[in-house]
Amino acid sequence: MAACVAAGALNGDLIVAGRDPSFHNEHAVMLARELNELGIRAISGNLIVSPGFTMNFDPSTTRSGEQLRDALDTTRRSAAAMQAWTDERKLVE
Repeated sequence: MAACVAAGALNGDLIVAGRDPSFHNEHAVMLARELNELGIRAISGNLIVSPGFTMNFDPSTTRSGEQLRDALDTTRRSAAAMQAWTDERKLVE
């Protein structure tokens, strides 16, 4: 079943695939900004990361997926991800 976007929400899962050992908070913030530019402010489904996905040099796919989820969610964003968000916003203004 294909996901669709309605009223600012992605109705379905967000699937992130790839294996980039240099994926960090800054990249998660850029992903969040891209989603926002597409009008997506909420996701009703799950965040699914591919096997081998890493973030912030953490070799655990599970922990990396959790870090990505937290960086995308403003209510869970770490101080480091929040700083990356602030820095990135300065660059695009």
